[in-house]
Amino acid sequence: MSYLAALLSCALSAGAPPLGPPRPELLARASADETVFYFGIGSNMLRSKLENRGLNGSTISLLSMRPALVRGQRLAFNMRGFPPLEPGMGALEPAPDAVCHGALCEMRRDEYEKVWLSEGGGQPNPGYEEVVVEACPYGETGGVVVEAIALRARTHARLATDACPSQRYLSILIKGATELGVQSDYVARLRALPTQRVGWFVHLLSVHHLFLVTLLFKLKCQPLVKMISKALWMAYVPTSQASQARRFVGGAATGVLLMPSALLGALVRLVYYKAAGRPTPPMMRALMERNQQTDSTDAP
Repeated sequence: MSYLAALLSCALSAGAPPLGPPRPELLARASADETVFYFGIGSNMLRSKLENRGLNGSTISLLSMRPALVRGQRLAFNMRGFPPLEPGMGALEPAPDAVCHGALCEMRRDEYEKVWLSEGGGQPNPGYEEVVVEACPYGETGGVVVEAIALRARTHARLATDACPSQRYLSILIKGATELGVQSDYVARLRALPTQRVGWFVHLLSVHHLFLVTLLFKLKCQPLVKMISKALWMAYVPTSQASQARRFVGGAATGVLLMPSALLGALVRLVYYKAAGRPTPPMMRALMERNQQTDSTDAP
């Protein structure tokens, strides 16, 4: 399971009763070995990412993967994430005049279940819901349409307005779309999207904050994590905000909020991981390495 997806799903489910959305009939009527289609629009456009995101290090086997588009839907970054590093994750959102491009993935029904679980589907109150869309594969003539499962942010996890994706996350989308052969103008629009930028100090605090968050989840203290997350969202200001003063104040407030948990997280990293010889989760190692595009002159 994706490290951040796991943390996010647990946070959204904190203290929640089993309120999982109903599964689409398309899935309910399919046996484990029947073929289903999934329309990936976020990091799952990158084949290597999708194939290696099964639970407990398991892989996801695909029968085929090709570019396709869905009309009347857009790529939204309104799935609540972890500010300031990963504020918004990708989700499908209805938009009458929009067209969303992505990966039409063919797989067995039981393989798709791994995808759903990797996106938090096993949690009592998952952040995503499954919707059925009509995907049009590239290169097909005669208006061929394929019914596919796609993911939309549920109400409790859906941001009122899109957040800025992180540079790390958007780079995965661009790489996936490019390798997949998505139309060049759509890839260009992805490249033009504003990304969330944080200064080196807030970045450092954020990463160590996540070390503490990981431990709190292990100790089943999700309500505390949810409370901290709520405060961080109150301080969050997107990089796309025109006012430099607001960006600065938001960054400063975020730094103040992160300081206590980051100090505790640094202790967790030293004692729980380094001293005990436990391996640092790959995602945490990746976050420790600052994106090359991040400038130390960014707002704090």
